[in-house]
Amino acid sequence: MFLLTVSEFKKLKRAKILPVSLFALIMIVVTVFAQGQMRFGESKYIDNASWLIMTSQSLATFFVLPALIALAGSFIICRERHEKTEIQLKLIPVDEKMLTAAKLISSALYGIGLYGILFVMTLIVEMCLHAGAVNYAETLRLLRIYLMEGIGIFIAVSPIIALASKIKKAYRLAFVVAEVYSFTAIFLDPLSALGKTHPVTAALILSGYYTAGKKDLWSALISMAVCLSLSIFLTFGIREKKSV
Repeated sequence: MFLLTVSEFKKLKRAKILPVSLFALIMIVVTVFAQGQMRFGESKYIDNASWLIMTSQSLATFFVLPALIALAGSFIICRERHEKTEIQLKLIPVDEKMLTAAKLISSALYGIGLYGILFVMTLIVEMCLHAGAVNYAETLRLLRIYLMEGIGIFIAVSPIIALASKIKKAYRLAFVVAEVYSFTAIFLDPLSALGKTHPVTAALILSGYYTAGKKDLWSALISMAVCLSLSIFLTFGIREKKSV
């Protein structure tokens, strides 16, 4: 499983998706930093410790990272099928379910990695701006929020990845659908009935970005469970029916 996962990452590297993703992360930090120069009263937004870290996370979640994770995930999970090398792979003694699982793990790790890299970028800037305000406990708390968000957003877009794998060369379509999908969460009250069940907002609730009660957490968990169950069914269940 480990070797299969590593091989999927190598394929992603050759596809030049990683450099594009890194450029997008840099632009997120630059955009939020520029936004932080705006003043409210006598001070700037950027003057508040951790403002850059938290704002970068929300901006990335609503506008950028879900689409990038969907793009990378759909490319990883259906690359061989679309490039007509799937038949050759069947000649190799590799379990198809294990190979698909490795692709899903690679997609999840990619999404978590993007959030981790974004956190490191924003933390470096924060340390330059507010060195005295950055402490060990707060850094760990913010890191946990980022990594939990990475897991949640992967689960949120996993049905899109699964559907894209059924359509020939649907990488761009997955990107666009995920972008619209995440953008709609902006217009929802995160603690409203609809907002709590929107998978992107649910990921933010479970990560700790939003303060929520037990009922809100359960609603978010149910939303994540539905997304995960749907993606597993689309990825494994339909394929198994076709092979019967």
